[in-house]
Amino acid sequence: MTDAEERAGFGARLAEARKTRGMSLEDVHQHTRLEMRIIEALELERIDDLGQPVYARGYIRSYARLVGLDPQALIESYNAASGAPEVDSWAPPQVERHEAGQHIRPQYVALALVAIVTLLVLFWVFGKQDDSEGTVPTSAAPDKPTVTAANEASPLPALPEQSDAGTAATEDAPHSEGGVGSAEIAGQGPESTGGQAGGADETAPRAAVVPEPAQQAEPADTGRNEERASQPEAVPDGKVLTLQLEGDSWVEVIDARGRKLVRRLLRAGQVERLVGEPPFSVFLGNADAVRLKYEDQPVDPRRWRRPNATARFRIPE
Repeated sequence: MTDAEERAGFGARLAEARKTRGMSLEDVHQHTRLEMRIIEALELERIDDLGQPVYARGYIRSYARLVGLDPQALIESYNAASGAPEVDSWAPPQVERHEAGQHIRPQYVALALVAIVTLLVLFWVFGKQDDSEGTVPTSAAPDKPTVTAANEASPLPALPEQSDAGTAATEDAPHSEGGVGSAEIAGQGPESTGGQAGGADETAPRAAVVPEPAQQAEPADTGRNEERASQPEAVPDGKVLTLQLEGDSWVEVIDARGRKLVRRLLRAGQVERLVGEPPFSVFLGNADAVRLKYEDQPVDPRRWRRPNATARFRIPE
């Protein structure tokens, strides 16, 4: 490089090299994709028209490579003419933004993990609740008859104190097993009902206990008790609810006076005829296996059937 070339600015060198190669401004534009105003600003060294130093240096590199000049020498000439620092000021902020992103990323990951764990816990809790609700009647059915028999055995000694022995026998009859309740309402005496209770349901624990309260009442007036026991209607104003079992089902029936007419597991083939004060509150563990009649009028319990085959309703509605 001659002294004259060293004294010439970066723009004059670019213009001279272009002319030496026989290229026009349009040729430079086609090869470098630089705008015509930028090419003219470079050759005329209109530094203000070149924009930020970082962009100006990029323009100079593209133009210098096209015409075969050393880009670094031309950039040094530009730095001297413009007074711009040799190091680009935009580099450090780019590094800082990258580091800031690294600090934020773990926070988002932690939040996402917490959200996933929370959703899993909620699904597990609600799933357990649905399972427990669907299996309550089935799992509770074998245990409830034993507990009910133990809890309800204590009121039996109070039978002689009732003003009407027939009424007392009917109120307590639903607490015993299915054969006892049906026989007393049909008009049979206590001696025959004890035998029927043992045959109807071998799983019932109270079949041998039921006759004892009736025997305690005999010393007072044996003839009078037999006359009252033979009466067909123990509850004068009661209504009749009949249950016929086509399959095993847990059955609970409570009348308007709060008396539990039946509360145990009934087997397929059993028929229960209950008398009480309506409306009756009924719960069936297997609604598909029970046929109902209220005052000899059929009632379909599947109207109230739940997805787990249970049903809870009142008769009459």
